[in-house]
Amino acid sequence: PGRLTGGRLGTKRQRESESAMNLLSNLRVKTKLMLAFAVMAIAVVAVSALSVRSLGKSDDRFESYLDGVGKREHMATEIRTAAMRRAIAARNLVLVTAATDRERELADVTKAHEEVTKSLAAMKQSLATSTDASDTDRALFTKIEDVEKSYGPVALDIVKLAVDGKNDQAIAKMVADCRPLLGALLQATGDYIADAQKDGVDA
Repeated sequence: PGRLTGGRLGTKRQRESESAMNLLSNLRVKTKLMLAFAVMAIAVVAVSALSVRSLGKSDDRFESYLDGVGKREHMATEIRTAAMRRAIAARNLVLVTAATDRERELADVTKAHEEVTKSLAAMKQSLATSTDASDTDRALFTKIEDVEKSYGPVALDIVKLAVDGKNDQAIAKMVADCRPLLGALLQATGDYIADAQKDGVDA
């Protein structure tokens, strides 16, 4: 009986020891799993934070583009469009004969010239106060400004000749002076717009 009792006690202790070891092993597995999930959670949070930060920087760059490069690109487009409207209205003023038509074309050419002048001044001011404008931006704008300094007075001279009824002289001036200068202005504004669009892609 003593041997049986001792054997039973030994078996019981062995079972308790094995149970304790299994419990410890299970705890270790759970701990490992918890640590693994904790690491994954930290990694997810870190990636999310970096993504939000990167997105914020992208938004800032985009807003900067809209307020700077994009805004001036729009101004260059306005100059280009208004200059073409001015040229068309000046040509029409030479061609039309009815008083109402002449008044309408004169109003159109006057308005278009004012828009060119206004957009040019706004663009110059934007470049002067901008922190994102490059030397290339300023050089391309200078070309636009230089061409318009020559072209604007020529366009107004043609309008004056047409208003005074000197159509032949107006036509001669359009062919000799207006067309080349208009082409030069379209080229200058086109170069600026192309460069601004390149900056937009790079941004």
